[in-house]
Amino acid sequence: MKPFYFFMLLFLSCFSYAQSPLKKIDLEEFKNRLVGNFDNQEQASLNKEFPSLSLHIREVALKGKKKDDGYWLYAEFSETAKSDEPFRQRIYHLHKKDNSTLVQEVYELPNANRYTGAWNEPEKLKKLPYDSLIARTGCAVFFQKDNDGNFNGKTEGNGCESKIGDAVYTTIEIACYTTLQTYWARGFNKDGKQVWGPEKGGYRFRKWTTPKRDEAE
Repeated sequence: MKPFYFFMLLFLSCFSYAQSPLKKIDLEEFKNRLVGNFDNQEQASLNKEFPSLSLHIREVALKGKKKDDGYWLYAEFSETAKSDEPFRQRIYHLHKKDNSTLVQEVYELPNANRYTGAWNEPEKLKKLPYDSLIARTGCAVFFQKDNDGNFNGKTEGNGCESKIGDAVYTTIEIACYTTLQTYWARGFNKDGKQVWGPEKGGYRFRKWTTPKRDEAE
């Protein structure tokens, strides 16, 4: 089987997992898997449908928020060749919903350009107040843990607004392994037809700092 089709089969099957109850440490484990420096170079070399992208995520402490309400992360997406020109910057709030579900709420940053590179220069985020963030209503991703200890999540319904092209809403599906994240965002028009995003599977982001690269295979 060709590597790309194997990867897509893996990704498409990740949401048919058996759900496992959450442990006290799972929220921290989930956060640790998300935080880091990633790229999809391996995938981009196999399939030209996927451009080479970089993803940087780091934990932040927001002004005006208590430390006991989960974790707050800063995420920055960019083309690998244009790392200083991110096309998406977000704040994620990770918290536990119930005994089987973790939630990743999504926020936009006001004047996002001033925070470019904050994954490597955390001082840029030190004065970012919580009440300045713009909630992406309907864009929260809900995760369950499977029996292998991996986290799989997706948005619910069609309430996550999209203004790209003819799209009116977007869906997001994420699978989080030890050293790998898959990220599949798609935009749909008012008739429910997909108008942007990959059709058969998402981006596969590998962690840079971990030498072992075969957890999901």
